[in-house]
Amino acid sequence: MLTSSLTYSAPVSATHEPETDSKTARLRVLIADDSALFLRTLSLLLQDQPGLEVVGMANGGKQAIDLMESLKPDLVLMDLNMPDLSGLAVLQYARENYPSTRIIVVSSYDTPTVMAACRARGANGFVSKNRLSTELLGEIRRAAEQIPHP
Repeated sequence: MLTSSLTYSAPVSATHEPETDSKTARLRVLIADDSALFLRTLSLLLQDQPGLEVVGMANGGKQAIDLMESLKPDLVLMDLNMPDLSGLAVLQYARENYPSTRIIVVSSYDTPTVMAACRARGANGFVSKNRLSTELLGEIRRAAEQIPHP
């Protein structure tokens, strides 16, 4: 079970809703996975985490890109295997168009070759679905620390 809390300091702007402390913003998260059950489960796990706000869920690569464009998330948690556009293609698109958005690949394909391909295309982290409960919050924390502050 995910138990750590996360916050990061960022200037308050129109894209970040302030919490009770005006210096602390919620990390806006988009989840992309072809499994509706996984989307709901991960969303439920993250909604109880202080400092995180799930702003959208996509069930395919094209929808993930559409939601990145409209929601401007700080962080995307994304599977590789999606029906209409692969996670690697979405990752490459995001790096070219949204370089400050942090992306963590969440996949059951956790071979060194796959992880290297994700990093080569600009992933900020990789979490195996088999180790999700023990590694996800640490990866989110590391990615949040990499978010540039204007």
